Amino acid sequence: MARVTTCGTLGYSDYPFEAAVRQIAARGIKQVEISSLNSYCVHFDLGKTRPADVRKLLRGYGLKAVSMNYSVGKKGTNRDEREFYVTRPEDARGYAEQVHQLIDASVELGLKILLVPIGMRRAPAEHEAASRTYARLLSEQAEYAHQRGLLLSTELPNLYTLAYDLDTTAEFFSYVTSTHLVNTVDSSHWGIARFDLRKCFTMLGKRLRHAHLRDSAGPDTADYKQKLELTAGKGEVDFTFFGRLLDEFGFRDDVSLEFEYRGGMAIEEIEREYDFGIAHLKKCGWEFPAGV
Repeated sequence: MARVTTCGTLGYSDYPFEAAVRQIAARGIKQVEISSLNSYCVHFDLGKTRPADVRKLLRGYGLKAVSMNYSVGKKGTNRDEREFYVTRPEDARGYAEQVHQLIDASVELGLKILLVPIGMRRAPAEHEAASRTYARLLSEQAEYAHQRGLLLSTELPNLYTLAYDLDTTAEFFSYVTSTHLVNTVDSSHWGIARFDLRKCFTMLGKRLRHAHLRDSAGPDTADYKQKLELTAGKGEVDFTFFGRLLDEFGFRDDVSLEFEYRGGMAIEEIEREYDFGIAHLKKCGWEFPAGV
């Protein structure tokens, strides 16, 4: 059965990075995915956080960062203000420059893979031009990342982005020219979008290089309020099927627990959620490192 290898820091989004690292180490997982989502959970601040300091901190806890999930964007109080509208030349440059800088930082961190988003879900009239531009920009940056020994990844389908279902994801990748741009599949987005997972994995082929585990429930409301942040076992995702299909496709890359808690939850409450979610995943046949 498929194996969980990594824990994201997103579960401790209200807490400092070291607090997240301390809890992950105590649970016995040795690999970390750094989460930094701009408006919250800023566990790596590009241009301010020093990769050498992160590596030193992780070593002190016996951990290694293998991936980072970073929301590329501008500073702002709402989604529209934070997004790069890449159909505008100045925003396209800004997006590409930030991804380029993140690649350099990820190499310094010693990561295997960097996840970055594409733009927000938008009206059909704007969709194609934006998808084509993101595909071009990320194709260019994926080639640069490859030269530096790093994988650059999208996370699609993603209900919040231009590629929110299987058709729009296939459209996006039809514009991608780099064979080195890979993809992460998140079980919570599949749980709501209900796309054909076998068809998705087949379409992605060798681009499928990373996975996130989280539960979800309900319909795609297309309003950024979908129930995407549930503990495994408290939603509707079929984790047994998800894991078995990864095995069937010969998946051998990292799988990260991408549980997400915020809103002032106490550490003790968060740990009870992890206990529940990990127990559920084990019942579904998922393997974990010894001692977890």
